[in-house]
Amino acid sequence: MKRNRLWPATPKSEWVAQWIWVPARLGLGWRNTHAAFRKRVPLAGAVRIHIAAETRYDLFIDGRRVDRGTLVSDVRYKQFDTHELTLPDGEHLLAVHVHGVGESCATSMKAQPRLLVEIEMADGRRVGTDATWRCQALKGYRQEQPVMMSHFGFAEVVDFRQLPADWTSPAFDDAAWPVAEALARPADEAPGVSLMPRDIPPLRTTEVAAARVVCRGRYDAGSFNPREPEITPAVEMSGRRREIRDKRGLSLPLQLGAGESDEFVVLDFGREVTGHLKLGFDGASLGQRVDVGYDETLGANGLPDPRRTYVHFADRFKLREEQASVEGFEARGFRYLLIDVPAGQGGLTLRSAAVDERTYPVEFRGAFHCSDPAYDRIYQACLNNTRLCMLDAYVDCPSRERVTWMDSYVSAQTALVGFGDLKLWRRILYLHAQNVCESGEMAGAVRGFAPCDYDPVVQTYCMFYVCSVADYVWHSGDAETGRNLFPTVMAQFDVFERFENADGLIGERWPGWSFVDWSAMDISGVSGARNALYAVMHRQAAALADWIGMPEQAQALRRRGVRKLRAFRSAFWSADDELFADALHDGARGAVRSQLTNALAIAAGAVKGRAVPRLIDRLIDPEALLPRTPGDYRMKPGFKPQTGGIVPIGTPALAGALLHVLFERNFVDEAMAYIKREWAPITADGALIEHFAMDANTSFCHAWGSWPAVLLSRHVLGVRPTEPGWGKVRVVPHLGPLEWAEGVVATPRGDIRVKVRRDSDYETSVEVEMPEEIGDADELE
Repeated sequence: MKRNRLWPATPKSEWVAQWIWVPARLGLGWRNTHAAFRKRVPLAGAVRIHIAAETRYDLFIDGRRVDRGTLVSDVRYKQFDTHELTLPDGEHLLAVHVHGVGESCATSMKAQPRLLVEIEMADGRRVGTDATWRCQALKGYRQEQPVMMSHFGFAEVVDFRQLPADWTSPAFDDAAWPVAEALARPADEAPGVSLMPRDIPPLRTTEVAAARVVCRGRYDAGSFNPREPEITPAVEMSGRRREIRDKRGLSLPLQLGAGESDEFVVLDFGREVTGHLKLGFDGASLGQRVDVGYDETLGANGLPDPRRTYVHFADRFKLREEQASVEGFEARGFRYLLIDVPAGQGGLTLRSAAVDERTYPVEFRGAFHCSDPAYDRIYQACLNNTRLCMLDAYVDCPSRERVTWMDSYVSAQTALVGFGDLKLWRRILYLHAQNVCESGEMAGAVRGFAPCDYDPVVQTYCMFYVCSVADYVWHSGDAETGRNLFPTVMAQFDVFERFENADGLIGERWPGWSFVDWSAMDISGVSGARNALYAVMHRQAAALADWIGMPEQAQALRRRGVRKLRAFRSAFWSADDELFADALHDGARGAVRSQLTNALAIAAGAVKGRAVPRLIDRLIDPEALLPRTPGDYRMKPGFKPQTGGIVPIGTPALAGALLHVLFERNFVDEAMAYIKREWAPITADGALIEHFAMDANTSFCHAWGSWPAVLLSRHVLGVRPTEPGWGKVRVVPHLGPLEWAEGVVATPRGDIRVKVRRDSDYETSVEVEMPEEIGDADELE
């Protein structure tokens, strides 16, 4: 079969398996459905199991879990997993738990729940899902409930009394279960729909146990906002009145709810974790309820809050008699657990608490150490944070959303210098290209997150996508992917041209979200920041065209970019205060001036010569900077941008623009001071807080803030490629305020080790170890 331009591998077209689901007569519907499937199959030796599900599966053989899946993907490019096993000769029981989300959200597209399994044996025989598989609707999972948030699936409200016990075991009798309904064969799918092999390694599972018991206490029902539209476990848990009784000397096992009081316990996992919760119990009585709330931090009262953000972040379990354990089907991201056990049923002993942490399988290859340990901690936090946001896709955070926003623009580069990985980066670029808007004036635009089947388009994220494709090709040397994605890159320019004004600037009309930064800058009207980034987008696309052998397109893009840059400078430069304005309103420059707009103007090349250091001095002058506002300040009623000074950048992601300018323009001391001042507070817990100024909706492990790891590698250690694919490199370290620095920069061709020392006479010595695949450095200073 011919390879598709929007997929890096050949799809699998020959299947004996059929898609199956529970019979329609059971009336499950599509939304939030759980179902179980079983089949006994004679197997021996090496087998390959291909499996896909809408939306996620949990696969068992002979009662033992094989793995979980499937990857997030566009329904037209549905991916399947392949598990390779060696089994003893005999009959083996395959069991699969499938959860169909069945609702449009930012983590999946709306699709009929279904399962596909095909087993290939060493002798060439193949068997697969068909109408002989037994199935059962798992109605112990409450189906009718609200999503946890608009982006992100459902809470688990599970009554284990209504679920078949040990149904994954070979000893379970499924004779009374109905047979599955066979749906379409893969070959009979609609035109343009393909089943694609997994193009990244399977996730790694590591058990992480709770690190300590924070406290225990008692609670009563309390109250909640009567205007709350949906009463969920999270709403109930958040509204309960709590009294902490014990804080010292606590450990598991711990008995809860044995007396007359409803009791709770708070567990700390010691760091952010992401994966599937596992709780162990003793003494469970029939129907004993356990509520579990998740949070990344403790409030002023010393307790987690499952409604700290807008997510309904809690699950509920009702246990069978003597049930020994509970496992969450869906993954959660958190640091703290709040567990509520109501009294009245003799109590319950919590024996253990752990998480099967599941992340993309990378090794920590990059390293950074220097004379100031603050930078060591910041660098490591950037890598820790990025790893936790690497699942089957780069996600913005493991807790609140788990959505593939274009935060990958930052995290993909961090993953390269820290882990040497490019595969997940490539996958994200293809995923966004597969999932563009399909109609209207936004046709061709990459969506702000993918996959989804509506059109959340963020102007700046379309620009970041173009820049990310260029950066990927530069670092990987993968010209084929660059050529495959170039039509998607150029489609972004086609979209933006529809919204240009007479001066060639992107105008104020935009049907999507006009997000730039969570600061109090002005992004209304004709935005300076977006138009500066528009010029950068032209330059990056032109470089990409050069690298993939399209010189005419490169030249045209450069000419267009020069025109955009001239128009930007003419429109936004204010000679009165020698700053670029944030916005034009009715053709006139507004009163707001921000760090971000001006940093992007410098990055775009709108300032030349001696004017550059003068402008940078203005941007980092603490006397000129206004107070920083928290992220949710923009969403408050009556919001107005700040005036009377320079609005500071509000988010670590966009602060990268200022850091790039500082390093590139040899303001190394100032760049290092900025990293230490701004990142040290937000990395205190070993990950990255979403905003520089925390608010109620802040996530505490957010993908977009890891620029320091990239820039410490690129500028302090001084390692960067001088041709696509790292065939040649340049090593020019800049210690700035440091006495020494050493570290490792991971590259696609191996690890580069650098040691830099400054002696008492301020002479600098540099030692470099280069992989053979790269050879000698192009330049070494």
